[in-house]
Amino acid sequence: MEVDEADGFGPIRTSQTAQTEKKLEVNTTLRHIARICIGFLSLIPILQSANGETTRDKELLEIVLDAEGDTFLSMIPSYSDNIRRGRFNLGVNATDSLLLRFSEHMGDPSFAKREQTHLEVIRFLDSTIGVWLQPSAADVLNKVQFLFKFYSDMIVRKKVRSWRIRYAFSCFMSNYLNKDPWQKAWNTAEVNCSLPSELLPQLGADEDIRVRFKLAILSAKLLSPSNLADKDASTVYLELKAGLSTDLSQFVPIRFRLCPDSDRTTDMNRSSLDCCTWAM
Repeated sequence: MEVDEADGFGPIRTSQTAQTEKKLEVNTTLRHIARICIGFLSLIPILQSANGETTRDKELLEIVLDAEGDTFLSMIPSYSDNIRRGRFNLGVNATDSLLLRFSEHMGDPSFAKREQTHLEVIRFLDSTIGVWLQPSAADVLNKVQFLFKFYSDMIVRKKVRSWRIRYAFSCFMSNYLNKDPWQKAWNTAEVNCSLPSELLPQLGADEDIRVRFKLAILSAKLLSPSNLADKDASTVYLELKAGLSTDLSQFVPIRFRLCPDSDRTTDMNRSSLDCCTWAM
């Protein structure tokens, strides 16, 4: 055990801390190795194909599905990324099998409490939007709807402490709306939850500047003609406006709307308070 007592406030290192750091280091190493290998296996068949067709590597899929614990979480990021880039042709059955694999990890307390587990679930949902929106993917869509309800309920109830999860979920909803602005996937939903277009503006008042900054961009896209679908622009604008603070005591969110760059640091926040109060 090492204790840094230089100023009396140094971090305390225990054997448990060392084991955690070692585990994270191994996990990072596995992710780099998986990224290289999966990237190679996804690109080579495309380069060898005369017409550049993507591949369905069943052997690689079986390896990913059979991977345990940290190995699975180390392989799935690169696998999802190559699906998103269109390098793997993932079928409905394969998507369903991977969702079941994710559900097993989410049911394990040791993995359910990890930020990385939930990030990979959301990124996989994002990468496979084109798959579970297919008419033949009703069972897969049902699983996606339940996962969406789980995360949306947790975020609305402010049970998600990680800003990265809220950030990733916001990006996922925006990407989904770009591909399905009419939100037809929710017409036959068996779960009772808010639509992505309804939930996205609510996150504009997030406590974290990084999420608010991203939501300021994503929410504005809801007013684009391609995302309005059959909605009236004035109605969407009022929904966005309802999620914005009008209480002068909430000077940080208000100032962020006026000048996002001024919200970078606490020192800048405090020093610019008088100027922004005068401007308002």
